[in-house]
Amino acid sequence: MQWFILADALWAFCMACNVYLALFRQYNISQLRKLEWKYCIACYGLPFIPAFVYLFIETKARGKIYGSAIQWCWVRTEWGFLRIAVVFAPAWALIVLSAAIYIFAGGKILKSRRRLRSLANDSLVSSSMDQNQIDVPRATNAETANEAHPALVKGASSSDPHCDLELEMTSNPRPECPSDPFHTDSRTAMSSSILPPGHSQSASKAAAKDRRASFEANSIMWTYSKFSMLFLLALLVTWDAIALLDTRRRVRRPSGALAKEAARDAGIKPEFRVGGEVLRGKPGIVGMSGWMEELGHSTADVAALNIIHVAGTKGKGSTCAYIEALLLAHGAATGWPRSVGMYTSPHLLVPQERVRVSGTAIDERGFAKYFFEVWERLFSGDAAVESQKGERPRYLQLCVLVALHAFIREGVGAVVLETHHGGEYDATNFVDKPVVTVVTPLGRDHVKQLGPGMKDIAWHKAGIFKSGAVAIAAAQEEGLEDVLRARAEERGVLGGDVRIVTGKEEPGLQDVKPDVQKGNCAVAVVAVRAFLERMRGEVLSEETMRRGVEGFKWPGRFQVVERNEGKERWWCDGAHNEMSIGVAGRWFVDGLEEGGRARVLVFSQISDSRDTEAVFRCLAESLKGSGVQLVIFTTYDPDQTFSASMSLDQQVATTTLPSLDVYERVWNELHPDAEVRFEPQLSEALKAAKGVGEAKAGVDVLVTGSLHLVAGTLWWLGEGVGGAR
Repeated sequence: MQWFILADALWAFCMACNVYLALFRQYNISQLRKLEWKYCIACYGLPFIPAFVYLFIETKARGKIYGSAIQWCWVRTEWGFLRIAVVFAPAWALIVLSAAIYIFAGGKILKSRRRLRSLANDSLVSSSMDQNQIDVPRATNAETANEAHPALVKGASSSDPHCDLELEMTSNPRPECPSDPFHTDSRTAMSSSILPPGHSQSASKAAAKDRRASFEANSIMWTYSKFSMLFLLALLVTWDAIALLDTRRRVRRPSGALAKEAARDAGIKPEFRVGGEVLRGKPGIVGMSGWMEELGHSTADVAALNIIHVAGTKGKGSTCAYIEALLLAHGAATGWPRSVGMYTSPHLLVPQERVRVSGTAIDERGFAKYFFEVWERLFSGDAAVESQKGERPRYLQLCVLVALHAFIREGVGAVVLETHHGGEYDATNFVDKPVVTVVTPLGRDHVKQLGPGMKDIAWHKAGIFKSGAVAIAAAQEEGLEDVLRARAEERGVLGGDVRIVTGKEEPGLQDVKPDVQKGNCAVAVVAVRAFLERMRGEVLSEETMRRGVEGFKWPGRFQVVERNEGKERWWCDGAHNEMSIGVAGRWFVDGLEEGGRARVLVFSQISDSRDTEAVFRCLAESLKGSGVQLVIFTTYDPDQTFSASMSLDQQVATTTLPSLDVYERVWNELHPDAEVRFEPQLSEALKAAKGVGEAKAGVDVLVTGSLHLVAGTLWWLGEGVGGAR
């Protein structure tokens, strides 16, 4: 991980050096290729030295050097001076040097291109005069080719290295390099004027051919330079955007009671209690409306996004993805909506996955563009002074702001908006005029924030119900639907009640697998039908529904990845609560095939807001009779952002063996014959699981317990939304 951070900057500098050598030192392709091995040693060798040495350094005062990668590099804050000396300072020095080379080279190339175009225009005039047998002086081929480059034109050979941008054509060697690139040798002009007409026309055609070759060479050089500069730009914007976003993460959950001022801002009483406990910290909803106004977006702008707001415990992401797919299918069939935005949380690999437009995660360039538009408005000095108490959005609040800002700028026709883990006080709930609100199945999750009872959780989730909006909910446990109905009546939803979806309303969804996804899909279909009827008076046809279901894709949930011609089968599901993890276990068992294949479970869950023992017990119960022979407990970094420059092999373990004893005890109670192993590094755990199948007909591996765990697995397998390695 640490190794490749500086390597990125070094490679950007090497690409800039290639541009300099080609343009100003007349290096040809062969000469540039001879430098490749030197570049590899410099780019990979230099940063490898400190990255490797850091593995063995540890002091009592500062501890180990490596830690979380929240601030660009994996050097812990206790070793901050190493960040400056070995990462930040050299990286930015290389970036500044690269930018200087590109600025100078860009000016030179643009100047050369203008000269070549001028010569090309002159050649047209000259050719016209030749046809009328009018002899005029003209530039030689060598002079025309002066602005091209030998490394990029077939048949070219290097001339005087001090001749700026000179190209020596083999058919018309140029003996000198005049100070004026448009200098015309008098002897050449004279000889041209006394040649026979036929010979003159032939020479003119040859000159035009060489000029075209020269111009094409110059264009190729310009293209290479542009790609080099784009590489540097991508490096800068990706580093900066993700690094700045990560600075807004909260180090720990608040423990203090809700302040009176914050309670007033949130429109609640300071002593308000949920589940018998006083609210802690400042709710995510506080400040969101004001920040949107600072960005220049009014309440009407947000309402014009035509939002479908989704909350719940299980199946939120899948339901959102089904809604998105159905809306896109309807848009393809009818012309509206032409585009659909979707915000979901959390992301699997990279933050930009949270922001999707028409089924595709926004790319790095787009994410950086919209992020910096938000950042500059909200985090400039003036904005901080003028804003209420100088408060600025935290990580999740900032993610929502960037997403909605992007959707407004993109002009999407509809938006699917997923809450984080609450509802009433969630950062997304400042939206006061959604078209449809949806609550998916509820379960015991984030109990410390929303509980302790299920009715408390239901009260929070139903907080997204709004006056005048359609309210829809999946079928719930006994007693919870009464809470949802009471909240719907309290909020004045359209029709005065919430519509409960049992799954039987849509007989055309019987082929959707697994069964839990059938329920999520049914809720999505009902929500889309209500949305289209209210917005346009349109209906969702059976054919459009079928196409939408076929277009559904949601990585990390009920995802099966096959490798080695099916010998390895990785069953990946980010289930992380009691309700969902039991479903994941049954999904795995139902999909197993006979044939002597090994069966392995890879599990990890690092959370202070869940009863992890209860979650794992549900999983162990669901896997009875599965024939799992090996269970591997591992760890992950919950703050990890994946990129091509990181390696799971160096990921720092965040959980120690003693804390996993409870998992081992639970598993041995229910599966006494299975082997239990602990691998602190996720990569080692996955390699071990893969190795079990080598001596058998294959291996089925269930990876579950956390979306972060599944994300690392998909990255290791080369899968995922945010781009694979």
